Amino acid sequence: MQFVRHEGPLTALVADLLAVPVGAATELTSGLVADLDRSLDGALARIAGEESFEGKEGQTLLVHTLGKLSAQ
Repeated sequence: MQFVRHEGPLTALVADLLAVPVGAATELTSGLVADLDRSLDGALARIAGEESFEGKEGQTLLVHTLGKLSAQ
């Protein structure tokens, strides 16, 4: 497995897995994470709400891209 740090639009990144650190749920509505959410038609924010994701230490959130991003 190879890990690569990417700088630039995450929506164009071709990868098998995309891991994005989020420090607080409010970060879902701004910046790079908001770009991802728009590309996923709001699924990221919706699933985060359904799962009570708050970005606390140790929390994870798995979201499938369903072919809407270059990342698998």
